[in-house]
This record gives sequence, C-alpha cells and structure tokens, in this order.
Amino acid sequence: MIRRIGNKCLQAIVYTVLLIEELFWATGRLVGGWLSRIPFWQGIEMAVLALPARAVFVVLLLPMAMLLPMKVGALWLMAHHHVIAGVTAIVLAKIMGTAVSARLFLIAKPKLLTLPWFALCFGWITGVLSRAHAWLEGLSAWRRGRVMVSMARRRLRRAMGQIRTAVAPGGVLPLPPAV
Repeated sequence: MIRRIGNKCLQAIVYTVLLIEELFWATGRLVGGWLSRIPFWQGIEMAVLALPARAVFVVLLLPMAMLLPMKVGALWLMAHHHVIAGVTAIVLAKIMGTAVSARLFLIAKPKLLTLPWFALCFGWITGVLSRAHAWLEGLSAWRRGRVMVSMARRRLRRAMGQIRTAVAPGGVLPLPPAV
C-alpha cells in the first residue's frame, strides 16, 4: 500500500518535471524560430547540417555546457541572498540553452534518428511524455483550468476586437464627459 502510494507520488513528480521541461522546450522553439532569421545563425545551421550524426549530437550538447557557468553564477547569487537575480539568471539560461538546442534539434532530428541508440532513447522519451500528457489530461483541475483559460482568451479576443474597431481609421473612441 505504502509502496504503491510512493510510486504514484514519484510518477506525479517525474511527469510534472517532464511537462515543465516541455514548456521550456516550447518556449525555446519559439525563440529558436527567431534565431533562424539571423544570417549568422543560418550559417551555423548549414555547418551543423554538414556534420555527421555523431558530431551533431555533440553540438547539441554544447549550449548546455556553455551555459553551465551562468547557472553556477546564478546559484552563487542565490547563496548570497540575491534570490530573484539568481532565479532570473537560471530561467534565462534555461530558455537560451533550450532555444539553441531546440532549434538545432529541429534541423538535425532526421540525422540524429539515424543513430540507433538515439532513436531508441527518443522513442522511449516520447512514450513517457505521452503518458505524462494522458496523466495531466486525467486531472479534473487541469481540465477546469483549460476551460477557464479558453474563456479568458475568448474574452480577451473580443475586447481586443472592440478596441481595434474603436481606434481603426474612422472609428471614434467615446470621450469621457467633461467635468
């Protein structure tokens, strides 16, 4: 009984961590899309695509290694009572590293999947993420939260449409009454 509860708690923790990591990955893909418009970065992408699969994997690890000093510095800041600065530095390092890694992974995924061990790991991680999403969708709080977010988005879109109509050429914003 206790072991079963412990396993469920551990499973919830692992799934939560994976889903948070996936959120960073989604943010990183967005930032990586912006990177891909920079000519210098386009040259880096072409150079990476010219590499063999094993070298591409090593290149994929470089952003994490390069940002390690920034993360250590952030921990130092937190240890010296600069918690907000430290957490901000860690989040920025995470987003920057994930953005570069996500972009590199996106362009190099076909080549990386030619490595049998990588394809096996990728399949396993994809399966765990699918189970994590199924677990999340099974939570009633998650479903209620999604409904609330959807309603808030609709209201925001409606309000933004009204604002656009009011300030569009020919649209007139009502003036407050004169005092």
